[in-house]
Amino acid sequence: MENATLQFASIHGADSDCCSLDIHKSIVTRIMVIVTSTISYLGWLLHKLWLVIRSIRGSSTHPSLLPISKFPDSSQPSSQVAKNCFSPLAQKQVNLLPPTHKKTLFLDLDNTLITTKAQTPPKRYDLRMHKETKGGTKWYYVIKRPGVDELFRAAVDSDFEIVIFTAGSREYASPILDWLDPNKEFISHRLYRDSCTVIANGRLIKNITKTGRRLDLSVFVDDNPMSFVRPLENALAIRPFFGDCQDMVLHNLVEFFEFQKKYSDLHTAVKQYQAIESDEEELVWEC
Repeated sequence: MENATLQFASIHGADSDCCSLDIHKSIVTRIMVIVTSTISYLGWLLHKLWLVIRSIRGSSTHPSLLPISKFPDSSQPSSQVAKNCFSPLAQKQVNLLPPTHKKTLFLDLDNTLITTKAQTPPKRYDLRMHKETKGGTKWYYVIKRPGVDELFRAAVDSDFEIVIFTAGSREYASPILDWLDPNKEFISHRLYRDSCTVIANGRLIKNITKTGRRLDLSVFVDDNPMSFVRPLENALAIRPFFGDCQDMVLHNLVEFFEFQKKYSDLHTAVKQYQAIESDEEELVWEC
């Protein structure tokens, strides 16, 4: 009888230990589920945050373009100036550029390909220039935008002729362009301030209709949409560059040269490219 009691107690103790072990396993399992879910949620939250930051900074593939359609007409030349620019008399003027069978890429300089700091040198710069004034020597520090060489190469490889059209003076811009293209293998022509059209309040406008190039075979890249003469079908307005070494705008713009190969008219290519850019930027915000 005593043996039976001891056997029962032993079995009961074993059952109790098993029950306790099952409880511990259940608790551990629940903890693991909670931890896994928390980590998964945090990962999703961080991914969302990264997407928002990327879209704000313009470092994603597509928010590099500025929405020209959001700029009011008041920021553009007056209707009379625009009318004069496209009048038959204006078209009879001597063209600024020689004719070509190639497509033309017009590029702005300041805050598009480079940015310049005056007097106080920044922490990092690529070129130092000076100008003698009555007050003494004035120094300029030039920072090259990441992707300039890649953009030049993509355009030339796609049979584009590159024309720099800047509102800067020849004295200022010419040495910078010599530095950007030392072997003269990319830039075909240079248009300076004296090639711009002066409108009300002394503002300078880059009027590509005066260049003699076909508009359906031309595209203009500039950081300032207000420097364009309407119509804007040829314009790709990009975010300005102020020295950020992580800037990806020109790297991203290289995609356009592959994209445009599907179109015979650059008006259509620019319009479709901008539409895709806009759609993908909205998708980033909606994620």
